[in-house]
Amino acid sequence: MTLTECVADLKEEFLLTEKVLSAFTDEGLAQQVVPGGKSAAELAWHIVQAIPMISAQVAVAVDQSGVKVPAPKNVSEVLTRYRQVTSGLLTFITENWSEERLSESHSVYGKEWTKGKTLQVILRHEIHHRGQLMTLLRQAGLKVPAVYGPSGDEK
Repeated sequence: MTLTECVADLKEEFLLTEKVLSAFTDEGLAQQVVPGGKSAAELAWHIVQAIPMISAQVAVAVDQSGVKVPAPKNVSEVLTRYRQVTSGLLTFITENWSEERLSESHSVYGKEWTKGKTLQVILRHEIHHRGQLMTLLRQAGLKVPAVYGPSGDEK
């Protein structure tokens, strides 16, 4: 995969996650997977926090200020921070990486990954949790947006 293709994939998936996050209400963020379990706000914030944390493993400078902060209780704060970290990641890699840099290897959480694989892991991680958030939208009685295909709520 080329750098241009990686950036295009990241942009596309980030927009889909924004769409899902935007479907929440502040009250809907309180929806839990199970009683006493993680809330939608905590899962959304985990996505936000993971981007700079994983990126840092391959020397990508994305603002880390939200990493140790508890999940906000309102959608606008989650979206603002999400847009900041995704924009920061995209800006950094487009300005500092080349095709050759995608194949550079780094130790990431004790495993050898290329920078390209690290970007794929960021996406897979996000897609996984985005799916959980879509289930929580339904549980909260909110409309589930179309992502890879139509949603029963969007006709």
